[in-house]
Amino acid sequence: MKIAIIGTGAMGSIYAARFAKAGYEVIAVDIWQEHVDQINKDGLVVEGPDGRITAKNVKACTNFLNLKGCDFYVIATKALDLEKSIEH
Repeated sequence: MKIAIIGTGAMGSIYAARFAKAGYEVIAVDIWQEHVDQINKDGLVVEGPDGRITAKNVKACTNFLNLKGCDFYVIATKALDLEKSIEH
Protein backbone atom coordinates (compact mmCIF):
# COMPACT_ATOMS: atom_id res chain seq x y z
CA MET A 1 0.00 0.00 0.00
CA LYS A 2 1.26 3.46 -0.92
CA ILE A 3 0.45 6.19 1.60
CA ALA A 4 0.60 9.94 0.96
CA ILE A 5 1.22 12.33 3.84
CA ILE A 6 0.33 15.95 3.09
CA GLY A 7 2.28 18.16 5.46
CA THR A 8 5.50 17.20 7.24
CA GLY A 9 5.11 19.21 10.42
CA ALA A 10 4.90 17.58 13.83
CA MET A 11 1.87 15.34 13.17
CA GLY A 12 2.57 14.57 9.52
CA SER A 13 6.13 13.54 10.35
CA ILE A 14 4.93 11.18 13.08
CA TYR A 15 2.39 9.57 10.73
CA ALA A 16 4.94 9.25 7.92
CA ALA A 17 7.62 7.72 10.15
CA ARG A 18 5.22 5.25 11.80
CA PHE A 19 3.72 4.10 8.50
CA ALA A 20 7.19 3.73 6.96
CA LYS A 21 8.47 1.76 9.94
CA ALA A 22 5.42 -0.53 9.61
CA GLY A 23 6.55 -1.36 6.07
CA TYR A 24 4.30 0.85 3.98
CA GLU A 25 5.54 2.86 1.02
CA VAL A 26 5.30 6.50 2.12
CA ILE A 27 5.55 9.68 0.11
CA ALA A 28 5.34 13.00 1.93
CA VAL A 29 4.63 16.36 0.35
CA ASP A 30 5.35 19.74 1.85
CA ILE A 31 6.06 23.27 0.63
CA TRP A 32 9.13 23.59 2.90
CA GLN A 33 11.95 22.72 0.45
CA GLU A 34 14.69 22.54 3.09
CA HIS A 35 12.75 19.95 5.09
CA VAL A 36 11.98 17.92 1.96
CA ASP A 37 15.68 17.94 1.04
CA GLN A 38 16.68 16.87 4.56
CA ILE A 39 14.20 13.97 4.54
CA ASN A 40 15.46 12.75 1.17
CA LYS A 41 19.09 13.04 2.28
CA ASP A 42 19.06 11.65 5.83
CA GLY A 43 15.60 10.13 6.31
CA LEU A 44 12.74 11.41 8.41
CA VAL A 45 13.81 11.83 12.03
CA VAL A 46 11.13 12.02 14.73
CA GLU A 47 11.76 12.26 18.47
CA GLY A 48 9.14 11.57 21.10
CA PRO A 49 8.32 9.65 24.27
CA ASP A 50 9.22 6.37 22.54
CA GLY A 51 12.66 7.68 21.64
CA ARG A 52 14.07 8.60 18.26
CA ILE A 53 12.73 7.14 15.01
CA THR A 54 14.63 7.50 11.74
CA ALA A 55 12.65 6.39 8.70
CA LYS A 56 15.06 6.32 5.76
CA ASN A 57 12.47 4.90 3.36
CA VAL A 58 10.20 7.99 3.30
CA LYS A 59 10.29 9.86 -0.01
CA ALA A 60 9.52 13.57 0.12
CA CYS A 61 8.62 16.14 -2.52
CA THR A 62 7.04 19.55 -2.99
CA ASN A 63 4.84 18.60 -5.94
CA PHE A 64 1.32 17.33 -5.22
CA LEU A 65 1.25 15.63 -8.64
CA ASN A 66 3.69 13.04 -7.26
CA LEU A 67 0.89 11.74 -5.03
CA LYS A 68 -1.06 10.19 -7.91
CA GLY A 69 -1.58 6.49 -7.45
CA CYS A 70 -1.53 6.53 -3.66
CA ASP A 71 -3.99 4.23 -1.90
CA PHE A 72 -4.45 6.32 1.24
CA TYR A 73 -4.06 10.05 1.92
CA VAL A 74 -3.42 11.72 5.28
CA ILE A 75 -3.88 15.49 5.38
CA ALA A 76 -1.75 16.75 8.26
CA THR A 77 -1.71 20.50 7.77
CA LYS A 78 -2.77 23.27 10.07
CA ALA A 79 -6.44 24.22 9.71
CA LEU A 80 -5.41 27.55 8.15
CA ASP A 81 -3.67 25.67 5.31
CA LEU A 82 -6.32 22.99 4.80
CA GLU A 83 -8.25 24.66 1.98
CA LYS A 84 -5.05 25.40 0.05
CA SER A 85 -3.87 21.80 0.51
CA ILE A 86 -7.15 20.35 -0.74
CA GLU A 87 -7.10 22.56 -3.85
CA HIS A 88 -3.76 21.09 -4.89
